[in-house]
Amino acid sequence: MEPTSPKAADLRERGWFALHNGVPDNAGTGGEALVSGTGHPVDDAAVRATVVAATRYDPADRYVLFELRPTEVRCNGYGDVSLPERRRCARRP
Repeated sequence: MEPTSPKAADLRERGWFALHNGVPDNAGTGGEALVSGTGHPVDDAAVRATVVAATRYDPADRYVLFELRPTEVRCNGYGDVSLPERRRCARRP
């Protein structure tokens, strides 16, 4: 992301994130998901090169990179989406 992005500043200052997808209608078609955890700046050139090689676009050199480490993942299906049974996984460092 851009180095001046408010999201980057927030990750640097608070160190945590939460992502939630929107649903397209009142029926919740497609279900929903939530991912939260911690965000860590990545300055390692080798890691950046690996990430850049895996992208489908050409990230600008000025972009900053963060590693997102999820600590919680939740999802809900609403009739049109079947989900596997709930399970809890221990976070590994």
